[in-house]
Amino acid sequence: MRFLIFFISALALGPGIFAADVEWVSDPRDFPAHVKASDHRPTVSADGTFIVYESLPFNNDLGDSFPRGLFWVDVKNKTRGEIKGDNRPGFYGGGFVSTSGRDIAFHYYSTSIVSGILVYNRKENKKNLPNPPRFSDIFVYDRRAGIFHPITRGLEGRAHEGEALYPRVDKTGRFVLFTSNATNLIPGLSVGTRQVTLYDRLDDVFQLISRSTEGAPGNRLSAEPRMSRQARFIAYRSQATNLAPGVAPESLVTHLYLWDRQKGTTTRVNAVEKGFDAQDRSGRFDMDERGDYLVFEGLKRSSSSWENAPEAGDLFWFDRRQDRVQCLTRGFYPGQAYSPTISGDGRFVAFLVQESSGASTGVGLAIHDRRTNQWKKVFSSERIANPALSKDGTVVVFEAAPPDGGGTPGAAGTLIGLVKNPLIK
Repeated sequence: MRFLIFFISALALGPGIFAADVEWVSDPRDFPAHVKASDHRPTVSADGTFIVYESLPFNNDLGDSFPRGLFWVDVKNKTRGEIKGDNRPGFYGGGFVSTSGRDIAFHYYSTSIVSGILVYNRKENKKNLPNPPRFSDIFVYDRRAGIFHPITRGLEGRAHEGEALYPRVDKTGRFVLFTSNATNLIPGLSVGTRQVTLYDRLDDVFQLISRSTEGAPGNRLSAEPRMSRQARFIAYRSQATNLAPGVAPESLVTHLYLWDRQKGTTTRVNAVEKGFDAQDRSGRFDMDERGDYLVFEGLKRSSSSWENAPEAGDLFWFDRRQDRVQCLTRGFYPGQAYSPTISGDGRFVAFLVQESSGASTGVGLAIHDRRTNQWKKVFSSERIANPALSKDGTVVVFEAAPPDGGGTPGAAGTLIGLVKNPLIK
């Protein structure tokens, strides 16, 4: 099996900037099933050897397949495959591989629902029927045992009545973290707003995470959760105004929260009193394995129009033990950094950088070593998104438009790339 290696010259990235070998692990010339696909949202095991990602075929007609699937790549053994629970057709997405590489969590829509947008009725041969409710479930696939475990189920054995999305599973496979708008997962929860939910597979218990210290569920959407080892600390983003003090009831700002499962307390991370700029909005983030550090976007809006979408800003660093926030990228890529990902020990941070040269624009992938205070930009492309740093800090995986096209038809195609961390000697 051939893996395409593409070398980017230092001149393409700017003077004095390191250029790395990129391994395109989902190149369709090696994997014919991807000939008409665009690949997204990679996740990687702790040692950087096992990758899971979504694939979206172009011009799919909902015949015998669905527009989105999950695939895996074993980089060490150079093997690949598709994840399809018990061969059931449907919409597979939100794949996440545990740090051990053994368990893969994902969300699944049944064969008749694709994100609640399109229904295909084979008997009547009709499409675009009225939108059904958005129902999806969470599964965990145990690679060693070859078993798919259903996670979401309603109270008293009833079906899960909601849309469960983007799960995460811990190293041991015991804890599964996801979001859901169902009202029949947790006793007493009657709010149909999307909440962050933790499932303990050992004790068979669902726990509401997006709640105030007093126990009230979030009154607005909560999403994008991350958890530390053994799920002691859980971080997530939320538009809710009742989770922690200091948020006005009329606020529409998305805040970053940290839940201490042992103490039962919720802390707002992007707070002015912790050192965060009051003019910034918090964006995407990541957390180390111990729950000691969070790195997140601080986004600014255009000064010309408040209605404009937030612009790229700086990355901020939260130290839980010191309870302080400081700007990480000020002086290095100021106002250009976004989409951070962090190693398990908090030493390395990988992130994206907006680039421009004359009329052309692009995206760069950079890595920062906090121990030595080194910064390296390792790759540039017209499009890069969703970087994920292995917990041991050795590799970064991402989706991007390959400089040579990578065998992907059409300008919209992206592949999954892998680059080794050049700051590890």
